[in-house]
Amino acid sequence: MSQYLSTLSFDLINLLEKADDHNVLIEVGQGKTFRAHSSILRARSEYFHTALSNDWLRKVGDMIIFKKPNISYNAFNIILRYIYSGTIYLEQLEDLEIFKLIEASDELCLFELFNHVQDYLITYKVTWLQQNIFSVIQVAFDHESCEKLRKFCLNIINENAWNFFKSEELLHISETVISRLLKKDDLGIEEIDIWGFLIKWGIENSDVPAESDLENFSSQDFSNLEKTLHNLLPLIRFFNISSKDFYHKVWPFELILPKNLRQDLLSYYLTGEEPKYTEIQVARITPKNLDSEIISSKHAILISSYIEGKNNNSTSSSLPLTIPHSSSHLVKDDGVNIPYRFKLIYRGSRDGFSFEFFHKNVDNHGPTAVFIKIADSYEIIGGYNPIGWYSYGNYIATGDSFIFSMTDLDDEDISLLQFDSEQQQSFGTMLKISKVRPYFIDGAIFDTQFHGPCFGYGDIWFGHKSRPRYGSCTKVYYEQNIRDNEEEFYVEEIEVFQIIENNFL
Repeated sequence: MSQYLSTLSFDLINLLEKADDHNVLIEVGQGKTFRAHSSILRARSEYFHTALSNDWLRKVGDMIIFKKPNISYNAFNIILRYIYSGTIYLEQLEDLEIFKLIEASDELCLFELFNHVQDYLITYKVTWLQQNIFSVIQVAFDHESCEKLRKFCLNIINENAWNFFKSEELLHISETVISRLLKKDDLGIEEIDIWGFLIKWGIENSDVPAESDLENFSSQDFSNLEKTLHNLLPLIRFFNISSKDFYHKVWPFELILPKNLRQDLLSYYLTGEEPKYTEIQVARITPKNLDSEIISSKHAILISSYIEGKNNNSTSSSLPLTIPHSSSHLVKDDGVNIPYRFKLIYRGSRDGFSFEFFHKNVDNHGPTAVFIKIADSYEIIGGYNPIGWYSYGNYIATGDSFIFSMTDLDDEDISLLQFDSEQQQSFGTMLKISKVRPYFIDGAIFDTQFHGPCFGYGDIWFGHKSRPRYGSCTKVYYEQNIRDNEEEFYVEEIEVFQIIENNFL
């Protein structure tokens, strides 16, 4: 079969190159032209199917004239040969040529080629993508279909956000990209630094003097800067900036801030009063305020969203979310709010693996989240205790606790796994949540000085004082078993975080 297909591809390329019955003349960038057959173009591309319809046709004699000045000669040459033959050899092309195929194939509705090029770049051209991250991210955000490429770019940025934002190349990316980045909760840098980068970007893209010449800014200069930053200013989380930084770094630009925001900021920083006109946005998660050897900001985002109840849109307390089987699409984190701060109060490797040290560090701290890294696996399990630990000596009743397991996945893992209705994959993490059954609320948390973190009647259980790093999970009081088996496991690391609601006062 492959031999016949190869012969067919060869014959169709011959038709493109040697036939004398072409009826379409396509002019691309640099004014160079290609000849093609309208019937093949329309059959292979939705774009050409519409563009070459009778309503759009422009003819000179019997020849249809078509112009695509925004597509380069090299890119269209590759694409036209692909349209005819159905084959393409990306390994024979330069990296930049491959990248340019992203935009061209998306515009021409060649979805199979588009997906193939996107996957090829992410798999085989990682170094090139990293070295050209600013060009790549611009294309990724300009084309909604570039979901995989956007995710890849955001991962690169998260790994070294500081170098990304301080780069001079940042000054030349579009407002659209800046806006999408500022909506993220896990940029990994402090808000005042984000403000500084934004001001630098705004000055570069406005008709104003350099920032070093701020004393000579006229009212018109501030007006011009405000126009450039008008849509981006609401994305800065001003109330998460220290009063010292606000005075020295934000207030010099007071004239670009909306009047009501200025009034709220002054009242907030001078008197501590709640703003009247402005909603206080939650703090971004940064390496500075998330001290963990087990979890990253994405895990904190997921657990915070469940604490807040944002994903609980059903009547089931196990928080079901149906995920298509073999799906490789990730739930976007754009716009996810983080209403809590995670303050580390206990780490086993630092404070000691014993029930005594556990309660010494976590008792009387209010709501907590426990994270347990299971040895010799990628699995993290844990639970949320909304009441807190007190060495109470008995069960604590609550309907708001939940237990969970999470496993980080790469795209290959995701494509092979099938998720049931109690599993959610988000940010490349498979998360399973289980809430206490309504009729077992009285047994939600087991809190004694002779036990470690225990949820339910064995649902998460640490009951051997002489073996504090050994635990088990058996479904009893909670709706789902968060592990695939009930075998005893060994704890590589355990961390407990005090969950503090952000009010920024």
